Amino acid sequence: MKHIIRLPAYLALTLALAGLLCWPQAAADAAREGLALCGGVVVPALFPFFVLTSLAVSLGMAQLLGAALAPALGPLFRVSRAGVGALALGLVGGYPVGAGAVRQLYQEGQCSRNEAERLLAFCNNCGPAFLLGAAGAGVFGSTQAGLLLLAGHWLGACSVGVLFRFSGEAPRKTAAPAPIQGVSLAAAFTGAVKSAVQSTLNVCGSVVLFRVLLQLLSLTGLLDRCAALPNGQALAWGLLELTSGVNSLEPEKGFAGAMVCGAFLMAFGGMSVLCQTLALLEGSGLDLRPALVGKLAHGGFAALWTWLLLTLFPLSVTTMTGTFPVQSWNWLPLAVTGGAWAVFLLALGWFGAKHSGKSVGKRV
Repeated sequence: MKHIIRLPAYLALTLALAGLLCWPQAAADAAREGLALCGGVVVPALFPFFVLTSLAVSLGMAQLLGAALAPALGPLFRVSRAGVGALALGLVGGYPVGAGAVRQLYQEGQCSRNEAERLLAFCNNCGPAFLLGAAGAGVFGSTQAGLLLLAGHWLGACSVGVLFRFSGEAPRKTAAPAPIQGVSLAAAFTGAVKSAVQSTLNVCGSVVLFRVLLQLLSLTGLLDRCAALPNGQALAWGLLELTSGVNSLEPEKGFAGAMVCGAFLMAFGGMSVLCQTLALLEGSGLDLRPALVGKLAHGGFAALWTWLLLTLFPLSVTTMTGTFPVQSWNWLPLAVTGGAWAVFLLALGWFGAKHSGKSVGKRV
């Protein structure tokens, strides 16, 4: 029975291997493109965020951030302070930083399994660097379009959070906030770098793999049938790999349609993001199904909110024609990353100075 259930996977694997044998040069070129994308965008944009969010969780900064936002967002989403902190980190850090923060919170006992699985439904989100840079400035040629997409994306995530608040149990109630972990900044930094390297490798591996698969599917002509529909090729590509899908949007053939389609793709994330999330959750014991349902719902809500915002605030911009090179928006993830480094390091320095003198001798 197990082999019968896995038959579609076996068939897909056989076809992929056949494609590699038939078009080895095209597959190699696609892998090089994927590696260039990782080196130019993925690593500089995500690796610092992986390090800093891991530090934030290990040193208790997520608890501090959650405590500031919990009075408003905690009852709205029915999550703990730590859960609110994970949501904030996920909104700022982008895919799959939110999933990594939730996993670490769960493994460290700062939230229950049910709460962690609910958080995965709306805490793993596309980052502002991609929404403003790749989509707004790169595809639509407008910062205003990027801000509108960002607003629709965040409103969609909050809508999913409200929807999932009615499932499962309430968060743990404690008489006092969970104590800050007794770990030095040096130990936390070493562990954060090690974890970030592994997470970044998982992300880059998924990007390169799906880049190759996308190229093989294009050579077979299967994806070309979608080109007849408005933004059909972008939708088909984006369901597999987000960056390629957003890159293929055609705003000159229908600005509002391209915006709504892009909003759905960036909220859903595609199979590549889902595989990255699955890799991060490997061994954690958390169920990925709530995350999958949440991302589908997020795509629908983000598309709806983007359409409503376009109706309320119509944009008049000159869009770019054709596709744009990845290098044209590399500066934005780097700039956002640099700013995030400064803000996070200042906050970590203040937090470390405040708590370094506190004794942790009671925790043995």
